[in-house]
Amino acid sequence: MAELVGTIASALTFAALVAQVGKSIVTLKECWNDIQHAPDNLRTLVREIELFGEILDDIESDLQQQSLATALGNSKHAAQSYRFCKQAAEDLDAACQELLEDLRPGGTRTDRSGKMNKFRRGYGAVKVGILKKGKVERLVGRLQNAMRLLLLSQQCYTRALIQVQPELIAQRIAQDVTPTTVTQIEWSEVTYTPVSYAGTQARDGWRWGFRTYNEIREDSKTVHCVETGNLKGLQELFSSKQASPFDRVHTTGYTLLFYAHSANRAEIIKFLLQQGTDPGLQGHGKVDFNTALRHLVWTGNMFSPESRHLLPSMRLLCPSEEMIYDTPEEVLGGILSDFHGSAEEFLFFQRQFCPTFYDMPQWVRIAVAARATSGIWDANHMPELVRTILGEKPWKPENLQLKTSWRWWTEMTLVHCIAMRIGGSLAALEKLQRERRGFTLKGGRGGMIEFEKKHLEALRLYEAWNALFRDLLLAGVDLHHVVGGMTPFLAFLGGFIYWWDFNQCAMKGWDLAVHVWVTDLQTGGVDLQTFGPMEEQLWKKGLTERDVFWRRNWGWQRVIGFSHGQYPHSWGLWLSERSDGYSGEFWEMMEEPTTAIPGAWPDA
Repeated sequence: MAELVGTIASALTFAALVAQVGKSIVTLKECWNDIQHAPDNLRTLVREIELFGEILDDIESDLQQQSLATALGNSKHAAQSYRFCKQAAEDLDAACQELLEDLRPGGTRTDRSGKMNKFRRGYGAVKVGILKKGKVERLVGRLQNAMRLLLLSQQCYTRALIQVQPELIAQRIAQDVTPTTVTQIEWSEVTYTPVSYAGTQARDGWRWGFRTYNEIREDSKTVHCVETGNLKGLQELFSSKQASPFDRVHTTGYTLLFYAHSANRAEIIKFLLQQGTDPGLQGHGKVDFNTALRHLVWTGNMFSPESRHLLPSMRLLCPSEEMIYDTPEEVLGGILSDFHGSAEEFLFFQRQFCPTFYDMPQWVRIAVAARATSGIWDANHMPELVRTILGEKPWKPENLQLKTSWRWWTEMTLVHCIAMRIGGSLAALEKLQRERRGFTLKGGRGGMIEFEKKHLEALRLYEAWNALFRDLLLAGVDLHHVVGGMTPFLAFLGGFIYWWDFNQCAMKGWDLAVHVWVTDLQTGGVDLQTFGPMEEQLWKKGLTERDVFWRRNWGWQRVIGFSHGQYPHSWGLWLSERSDGYSGEFWEMMEEPTTAIPGAWPDA
């Protein structure tokens, strides 16, 4: 093997093979002109073999480069390429000699100088008339075998070239580096320049392309221009070679398309696509939003509330996702489950990727709606989006309470997710009301119009979630359905407390939240005298989790008790930090009577 590998590294030895193949090709072309009534596939084979001769000429030119020849010296694929080429050259030579023997009188193949004798066209044409059909078929078979060997040789060489390409690039970079004395070290936005390669299968085989790209920091100038919609600044960075459309953030692998969140995001996306950014490249972030389109529809307008319209950007990126969902499994695992845009945009998206969505079973639409509800907290269009996903009524309660899982959730239902949204929107509304009261007491007037606008939007969101939940009650859902250790009541409290913690606010008013919740239930026709004891019974039996509310600054919040009654003002809730229960358990243990242990020393 070592000797053979050394042979392929020698451009001179490979050149001899190329010359031998070229000589056989010339002979075949000359013989072709002297064969009458030859089959068409023989003409095609001769042309294809001639094409491979040109490919071998290119390989010979490559091997004239000392660095490439050295790099291929230890490649098993290069050695295999040489073996295939050598065998093909021998087969071609044997086929040509046999063909000349049949076409020439006397049977002599070469003259004293080693060159093939010339023969007359007319005589050869006469000789071919007596060639048997089996000989023609044998010649075609030999040429087909030689062509396959040449194809394998070329593919093995391509494989070997791909493997050594990074090494050659590293050598080139090392040659370009010159010793330099640095007096001050500054951090560069470009941290690493890896090499990526991709292949496409064409009729003539695989075509491989190489591309280098910069890995940049998430707080770089390039990302900042994309996030803020600074198209002019981005163009200047590209023109000055400080950035390129192929840049990717080193922590996530995201391309620049992932960071287009501004109001003019469609302009940024269009510019990046025109510059060559690949919309199909996948990132490796913590969450599997693996393409720019998935990231766009999942985030919605979360990063930029003023950018409320996703449709122009979706039209630009949709061609990169070539798929049609035909089954429930494909829908639940596909891009529709990540959607958080508007109802109008969802209908456009649904027609693009799942035209039969509303013909599928109702539980599929409810599962997609639950996943959409679990992703975004404060988006005014979300209740309308959920209604659009659900489609026409009636909604069956067994489908509404179907358990599903998605992203961070191991178990959830649409009912529990909407209850959490009600809690979160109520917390946001309560915070704004407190700010307004404090603002009024201080006698402030400036900015009141903008403040009232925010308050009105929060109130509309809360009322929209409440209206949707009342429709679920009318459908007959079970308010005491336990999923993931939570009833809808505990899910509501979890959403309320989580919102305060997520927005880093001092948590207040959970008693008020409980009053609002049970008031809304009573308005929806729920009997509080029946609802309260059932909820308490589940809690006392341990069927629901007590440590369900996590706060980053205070740890787990434990429900240690609650009161209930016929009227909302009779309801109350007591929470405690989980470790507070440890002291109670200690004193309970101390108050227990002394237990005699067998074998212990008797008291004196």
